[in-house]
Amino acid sequence: MDDWAHVYDPISQAPKIRIPVLVFSTDGALIPEQAKKFYDRVKSEKQLVWGTGYHFNFYNVFPEMMQAVDAVVPFIRKHLAPQTASRASRNRPRKVGAAI
Repeated sequence: MDDWAHVYDPISQAPKIRIPVLVFSTDGALIPEQAKKFYDRVKSEKQLVWGTGYHFNFYNVFPEMMQAVDAVVPFIRKHLAPQTASRASRNRPRKVGAAI
């Protein structure tokens, strides 16, 4: 493993995360055992997607990219959509009526 990979320490921060986490990795990733450790230490709601292929395949290589999309879309719908909808209703302009 390259020395630069030790500069970042997400594993020690994992237990502090309080929001849902979606982790993508593969046996061909830079440090697959670190992804597993990170996932195991996250205490919030979490989902692990373990694919095949090289480290960056989730970005633009089929079928791994579609595996990522198939995981991200329902994850976002589940965790982001309710907050977005409630925020939108709070920010909606209020109707103001006047009696004459």
